[in-house]
Amino acid sequence: MLKKVYNKPACVIQKSLVVADLHIGIEKELSKHGARIPVAINPMLQELIQLIKQTKAKDIIILGDLKHNIYGATIEERNALKEFVKKIPVPVKLIKGNHDGRIEEWLDIQVYPATGFKKGEYWLLHGHAKPPAEAEPPFIMSHVHPAVWFEDNLGGRIIEKVWVEQEDLIIMPSFNPLIRGANIKQGIIGPMKKYYDPKKARISLLDGVEVKP
Repeated sequence: MLKKVYNKPACVIQKSLVVADLHIGIEKELSKHGARIPVAINPMLQELIQLIKQTKAKDIIILGDLKHNIYGATIEERNALKEFVKKIPVPVKLIKGNHDGRIEEWLDIQVYPATGFKKGEYWLLHGHAKPPAEAEPPFIMSHVHPAVWFEDNLGGRIIEKVWVEQEDLIIMPSFNPLIRGANIKQGIIGPMKKYYDPKKARISLLDGVEVKP
């Protein structure tokens, strides 16, 4: 059974804390577009440690995109990631996302293929690759960074991360606070698109309040 953590982009399944889309190193890309923002890696680490204590999790499962650099990582990024996982007080398991290229070659954690694995009644995967033939729903995926965009008549916009839930599919919000999220009203992309039905999906904010896209 899945239990969402109140007001956090995280859940617990069979004593495993599950999060997704940390995108460590995204600040470097954002800076290329003129954005000057604080580094998110340390706040995320502290929040994960707190969540592990709060939920009494035995391990942590990351549903892909632990890092942001798609094609590899610089020495500095590798060292930062190594230090990050070293400080997490429980075993770390990673399902490879499309940004996690070659990560298993230098990061000493348990890495699973993008097709994912079964945990309890759920099949966990990142969502950019097709699930294997033996996989059966319900699926839990990430990848698309679901959010709802609230707009007013003056052009103002507030973007809130959301959970997307239906009988055979759950889409997790991104854990990185710098990722605003893609408007779920536009649907989702990738091979899991065929499982998503906006008429059946329940959309809720991190605090559990249901919303309409």
